[in-house]
Amino acid sequence: MFINAQKERERETLTWFSDLDPQIFSVLLSLLRSNRLPSTSRRFSMQELADEAIYYGIESHLRSASDEGEDSSAALKRKKKAFTREREREREREREREREPKLKKKAAAARVFT
Repeated sequence: MFINAQKERERETLTWFSDLDPQIFSVLLSLLRSNRLPSTSRRFSMQELADEAIYYGIESHLRSASDEGEDSSAALKRKKKAFTREREREREREREREREPKLKKKAAAARVFT
């Protein structure tokens, strides 16, 4: 019984020490929680993140999140292009609406003179 109580106390007081960069650790911790790299990861090079991930044995998680990030980046670019095209179409429609009254006035004036 005494041995079990002692082991329990040792488990409760067990601390884990890491002398690595706490900011990168924070990024990797977020990666483990969400399986995505947080925006704060942009402060670090991919090599820095990879070195830390290898140290903690989670390089496959980093690789997976990096691949997904590239996919989402491409999707974001496509969405941005589509949005830009739609905005340009809307501007063109607005120009057409502005031209219509002028064209009607010209047509009416032409009928008066004929």
